[in-house]
Amino acid sequence: MAKRRFRTRERIQKGSIIQIGTSFYVRYWCDGTKKDGPPGRVQRSEFLCEKDAQHHRADCKAVKLLCDEVMLHINSPRKTVSADITVEKFWEAVYLPWAREINPRVGESNLRPSTIAGYEQIWEQH
Repeated sequence: MAKRRFRTRERIQKGSIIQIGTSFYVRYWCDGTKKDGPPGRVQRSEFLCEKDAQHHRADCKAVKLLCDEVMLHINSPRKTVSADITVEKFWEAVYLPWAREINPRVGESNLRPSTIAGYEQIWEQH
């Protein structure tokens, strides 16, 4: 039985401001891969600024504004809009190759040869 993939809700993050030495960073979560590991959610950090008179603490307004700018970019939707394709192109480029492809789990094609032949015959008729 195939695993179901559920859509996850959009995440709006605030980020965590951290200080490492004399620098401020924002820490947030994103999709990615760990070293030698499976893909999943990983934590990333991004440089904000150096500590100075204007940026003196992690909770000061100037540092928070820099954090908000970075998080605005991180939280922005990254959905790619794909061009519509015709049914004919989908049939030729996606479905038929998938149907004939050998599934490594069972050692045979994804669809039976008789099913593929029937689908091809119906496709030619219409």
